[in-house]
Amino acid sequence: NTRLQVEHPVTELITGLDLVDWQLQVAAGLPLPLLQSQVPLSGHAMEVRLYAEDPAQGFLPQTGEVLRWEPAPGIRIDHGLCTGEKISPFYDPMLGKLIAHGATREEARRKLLRAVQDTVLLGVASNQRLLADLLGHPGFIQGDVSTGFIAKHFSPIPPVTASAEQIALAAALFYQRSADEHRRDLAGWRNNATVPCTYQLSVNDAVHHVTLSVLADHRLHIDGIDIQDLRTDGRWATLVINGIRRRLAYHLDGAHAWLPGVSVVDRTQQVASRQAQANSGTLKAPMDGAIVDVRVQAGDCVSKGQLLLVLEAMKMEHPLKAGMDGVIKDVQVIAGDQVRNRQVLLEIE
Repeated sequence: NTRLQVEHPVTELITGLDLVDWQLQVAAGLPLPLLQSQVPLSGHAMEVRLYAEDPAQGFLPQTGEVLRWEPAPGIRIDHGLCTGEKISPFYDPMLGKLIAHGATREEARRKLLRAVQDTVLLGVASNQRLLADLLGHPGFIQGDVSTGFIAKHFSPIPPVTASAEQIALAAALFYQRSADEHRRDLAGWRNNATVPCTYQLSVNDAVHHVTLSVLADHRLHIDGIDIQDLRTDGRWATLVINGIRRRLAYHLDGAHAWLPGVSVVDRTQQVASRQAQANSGTLKAPMDGAIVDVRVQAGDCVSKGQLLLVLEAMKMEHPLKAGMDGVIKDVQVIAGDQVRNRQVLLEIE
């Protein structure tokens, strides 16, 4: 069997052998370089798979543009990603593999955890935060694991939320950009300087009302969080937050700020949206893909949980079900249609 397992880097790291090179030698008619008894074993290795998926939505594959990709140094990372690449619905959602080696299992685990935390991936939802939580879980540290580990310790998986510090940093980034867009000699001037700024920032449709005050020496006070010495270069933000110096990756584009693990939208200037809420009768595509089956038509009576459509993306079929009882008002797609993320597919009334 010449097929390599996805985890073959684990074998390579603990043996020091190149299994792909061995495959090529065998294909050329050469014998295996070593007998089984001659294969060396050294230390421990551990691997995780980084996926473009949303664990909180049943590990639903995700699409989008990779705005920043900077793998952590110090371990092996097998990938084909680059900044600016678009993750499409047509291929497997695995983005890469992170593999660490150590003299002991614990050393390998610590290296891998640090690498997962230090890897920068912005623009595409992924399982990165879940991987870090798994590697840091007491049960995993003790080696008490099985195929039911996630179901036992991480069920249900909550949606991604932003910490108070991340919300404060996003507000500071929006404020600083607004100030920088004015003439330098007027950037810090306001005729009502003592009046704080207010922002409405959303993360996964959860709206945060934020108050930002500008203090002396360019200090910012944001809902109890103190930010000083904020410097940005379009890629990294360095700052002192509540007395601790930090360096964080970010990407700012229009009303969107991407920070590690979260996307924050500035809705301060937006008119109240009239879009239907998730519990309404509007069914939208959860990701880019192709409609492969339409089970209903206008006029049909449906019940909550009933299968309405099937969406194919990333080599998987995703059932789309009714979120309420009602009657199909309109079906806007047919089998074979390519659809975009959040495109309206049908309506129930």
